[in-house]
Amino acid sequence: MVLLSRSTNCSDIIIISDDDDSPSETQKRTVSTKKQQATNAPNKPCPGYQLHFPRGQLSHMSYPFALHTLLPLTWDYSGQREGFFLTSHLCTGIAVRNGRCEQCDDLGNNQYIRKIVSRFTNGVHENATLVYHGIGGLITARQN
Repeated sequence: MVLLSRSTNCSDIIIISDDDDSPSETQKRTVSTKKQQATNAPNKPCPGYQLHFPRGQLSHMSYPFALHTLLPLTWDYSGQREGFFLTSHLCTGIAVRNGRCEQCDDLGNNQYIRKIVSRFTNGVHENATLVYHGIGGLITARQN
């Protein structure tokens, strides 16, 4: 019979067996499977890749949310008190590089994100379809 019990720091496997060599005795052995941490410092959670908007622009008015319905974008977005963040679909949840996981850090090199940043910084081309505009751009286009 094998019994498995878990504690917060390790898993203990307790093996209780009756073998023919010593029928009157029960053998008990505890095996610790605790993982050693490389450092004593706790892991920091990955916040995602933060987008910075030009002064005077609000993220909720500038980000082109509709692109997520048209293009195969590999991140999710979230607006938080600390700012506007993109989180890779492959985010590990643990910050290791530049305060983010590698997958979220790499979003800064993504061609779609670079174009999005260029459009909300420099403006969307006048002939671009409406899906490339943030809500603020749609309001402006409607007023013109």
